Amino acid sequence: FNWGGGITTEDRTGLPAGTYTVIITDANGCTATVNATVTQPATAVSGTTVVTNISCFGGSNGTINLTPAGGTAPYTFNWGGGITTEDRTGLTAGTYTVIITDVNGCTATVNATVGQPASAVSGTSVIFNTSCFGGSNGAINLTPAGGTAPYTFNWGGGITTEDRTGLTAGTYTVIITDANGCTAAVTATITQPNALASTVSQTNVSCNGGTNGTATIIVTGGTSPYTYSWSPSGGTGATANNLAAGTYTVTVTDANSCSLTRTVTITQSAAVAAPTGTAVQSFNAGDTLSALVVNGQSIKWYASQSNATNHTNSLPLTTPIVNNTTYYATQTIGACESKVSLAVLAYNPTLSVGSVIKATSGLQIYPNPVSEILTISGDEKVAKLVVSTLDGRKITEKILRDGERGINVSSLIQGTYLIKVITKSHVKTFKFIKK
Repeated sequence: FNWGGGITTEDRTGLPAGTYTVIITDANGCTATVNATVTQPATAVSGTTVVTNISCFGGSNGTINLTPAGGTAPYTFNWGGGITTEDRTGLTAGTYTVIITDVNGCTATVNATVGQPASAVSGTSVIFNTSCFGGSNGAINLTPAGGTAPYTFNWGGGITTEDRTGLTAGTYTVIITDANGCTAAVTATITQPNALASTVSQTNVSCNGGTNGTATIIVTGGTSPYTYSWSPSGGTGATANNLAAGTYTVTVTDANSCSLTRTVTITQSAAVAAPTGTAVQSFNAGDTLSALVVNGQSIKWYASQSNATNHTNSLPLTTPIVNNTTYYATQTIGACESKVSLAVLAYNPTLSVGSVIKATSGLQIYPNPVSEILTISGDEKVAKLVVSTLDGRKITEKILRDGERGINVSSLIQGTYLIKVITKSHVKTFKFIKK
């Protein structure tokens, strides 16, 4: 046998596809030429895959659809781990290898990679808490991530927006769903400040008509710092000073413009009454104010009613008394001096003609001091009354009809005046005090 190439075996093995020629020679040298063709399958064993990736990160719904080709069917499959199916389902992310073997034992190795989203669906939130206790201006700014966009949102109650506004304090949960139906639950909690609260203390006015009252408010809760506005005093601090008796309102506003309003009433003690005593008192030449007799505590004397009211320029008790002069006495009880005073007209009978209240004719005037109607009493019929100042300037006069016995002096300012009483047979002048 001569196959060429020095090959003289009868049979051949390990041949690739092709046509082979052998020359056979017998013992007599006779020859024959024989051709033989070794064939092969049209193509090598192979396989193609269609991969369905996992819908959700970390899931196990990936598939591989394998299609074998080439070689000579039928085929067998070996995925490892005893798995011999052609296709695969329920796969997690990863690379899978299958060996395809045809009926002739020819093989092909095919790799397929099942993918998944780069990360799981998630969401981050930026929270804006409510400004004031019980408020509804909270907000949640949500940012979805991971999975496969686009996303939908479900906050419950039919709310499907990405972000939320107008929220009260509380915990909110949103379900984020991506394009593959993968979901994530995100929870956000909106807080609120503690409620603004306050305590108010006060110091009442020590003396009637005074302005030494104070009011203080202590605030808790809300968001500091606080601002204060007092009305009607106009104070801007936690404490309002120099207050008179009355009702005051303070509005406290915190850093978030939350506010509360409180009211406080400053009280005062009852007014100290004027001392009591005789409104017209006689004195002896050389006497001082200490000679005038009034009833009260810690008596002070003043030269005018305005000084007595304002407690300014009090007179020492050693002040000499001036004839026909009105002095004003106050009293002090505790730490409070009376705002009203007792007017005392000091006169010396030996120095003042016509100043005696009761005349020898029986005529009298009353009340003295007087605030409105000055009445003349006595047996004689009064014809005319003339009111004048101490220096004799006429202020008013009145002709009396039958039965009239008085004159209205309410229009006069406070002070000391003269009234001339004219009858048929007498003219008498009296001094009186208008209070």
